[in-house]
Amino acid sequence: MQVSFDDYVAMCGAAKALGLPTMLQRYGVDMNGWTQISGGWNQAIAQAPMQYGNYGIMVEQEAARIAAGGPLRPLGMARPQQNLDQAANALGNAAVAGFNALGNAFDAIGREVVAITVGSYVLVAWSDGQRYPGTVMQIAPGQYLVAMANGQQHWVPAAAVVRP
Repeated sequence: MQVSFDDYVAMCGAAKALGLPTMLQRYGVDMNGWTQISGGWNQAIAQAPMQYGNYGIMVEQEAARIAAGGPLRPLGMARPQQNLDQAANALGNAAVAGFNALGNAFDAIGREVVAITVGSYVLVAWSDGQRYPGTVMQIAPGQYLVAMANGQQHWVPAAAVVRP
């Protein structure tokens, strides 16, 4: 979870004025989220003190404003929508993966159902562009021995053999 520097100052001021548990509850952040937020900003502030040098003063001012009865500042972190978007994306990705797997399974089933085996009745695409019926007698890698209707047997490339 990430928040802007201004949001971090607002949260720190609220924690100072109301206490950490109340601030977390009001902003809807759990302790793990707060640890990530504060850890990231504390490191950034330590690495660039000139850029964030007024951090302490800003937190004191925000705490004083809240202690005087001012409302909590709304955060610009759109966390609920971001979480919904992430969940929707994850669900969409899971659905796509599931449908792809289901399609692959149906493809595999389809290949098994129409698999050419010894004894299968097939059509052989011949060099004249016609298809002729035959029966598979033997199978070798990339080819079939097919007994044609006229009694002749031919080794035929697998690409030329289909089930009707």
